[in-house]
Amino acid sequence: MADNSDYSIDTIKKLTEEKDWEKVVDKCNEAILAIGEEKTDPKYLFYRAKGSYETEDQTESLTDIKAILANPNISVSLRFDSLVLKANCLFSLEEYESCKKTARDAFAQRSDSTLYQLINKCNAQLGLSEETAPAAPRKKSYRHEWYQTSSEVVVSILIKKVTHDDLTYQFKETHLFVEVKLPEDQSFILNMELFDRILFYESIVTILTSKIEIRLKKATPVSWGKLEKPETSVGSARKIQTFTPSESSALSQDPQKFPSSSKTYTDWDKLAAEATKEEAEEKPEGDEALNKFFQQIYGKGSDEQQRAMMKSFQESGGTVLSTNWDEVGKEKVEVKPPD
Repeated sequence: MADNSDYSIDTIKKLTEEKDWEKVVDKCNEAILAIGEEKTDPKYLFYRAKGSYETEDQTESLTDIKAILANPNISVSLRFDSLVLKANCLFSLEEYESCKKTARDAFAQRSDSTLYQLINKCNAQLGLSEETAPAAPRKKSYRHEWYQTSSEVVVSILIKKVTHDDLTYQFKETHLFVEVKLPEDQSFILNMELFDRILFYESIVTILTSKIEIRLKKATPVSWGKLEKPETSVGSARKIQTFTPSESSALSQDPQKFPSSSKTYTDWDKLAAEATKEEAEEKPEGDEALNKFFQQIYGKGSDEQQRAMMKSFQESGGTVLSTNWDEVGKEKVEVKPPD
């Protein structure tokens, strides 16, 4: 069970999975009181509404849902989930016509056939005939484009009106992952090995009205032939000659030794191990040390900690580095001048 003083979203989500609905409502109340109603993440309102519904307080649930749906900046998935919860509340209150309308609004967001089961339950109560769910609309296709300068690569994903809650992204030295949640239960995913290395901790994402803009800082000022690293073709791969030693060969006694025209034997594995050890013991200095430290923390962090690090570092101009998403996710991280 969660700690009594912990009212993070993750804690409340865990309580919902345990179906401890009274505790869910209590924790949401604590969070909203501590954070302030105006700054509260709409997810707290949703979980409180869910808890109220499950404890048969539909009126209280509808009050929170109304506040959520009045917020134009909520994510697509949260809007859909709120509409479904609202429809179920209205059914419990025997407001069948309003329930049907809300269920249709939810269906317009995502073609979930189970919503028409709820609509037909309303029809049964109203003495009306059953309705058939309409065919799902044709899914839209989205595209991305890119260009480069000597210092950065700029990727634009041409999707309009995306919110922060709809967007998930992760940068690594040679990898880019972006997922955008869309209406109708769609997702746009960009998942690729990049043409060359980037400085992921200096790369940024900006959500604009008409697109998502991703600026990838190049590790070296070289021209990229493509955005994505070309895959090695099997047909064009260099053929490697194989050697099968006989049972009596000394080579079969030590699989690490390979045939060579040289009269002296070189233990390449030993040399590689020594080089790796030297590299690990080498102590970087200045910016190199800071970059290595950042990469170590980032590489070991959870997805939420990595998001917190990227957001705090970028928004503060490199003056703040935090792994606490609950803290930095609420508002813009201000630049903090050195003491």
